[in-house]
Amino acid sequence: MLDKEIILVGYSGHGYVVAEAAMSCNMNIKYYSDLNKLNNNPYKLEYLGFEKSPSFKGWKEKYSFALGLGDNKLRIET
Repeated sequence: MLDKEIILVGYSGHGYVVAEAAMSCNMNIKYYSDLNKLNNNPYKLEYLGFEKSPSFKGWKEKYSFALGLGDNKLRIET
């Protein structure tokens, strides 16, 4: 499982904490999804697009997902 590539859904405040915790456990976080490509990318993850967009690249591959959304309302909608 540690080798499987992971997409972080939501890449800001809470997402940074999730990314750091996962990386410290040797999890393979490689990508992120968010509404837009972000200029601030502290973990140098590759942007795959917005997960609710029909063109989201992440659904076509076999990835695992980590939820990085801090807003409970957004978590429910995702």
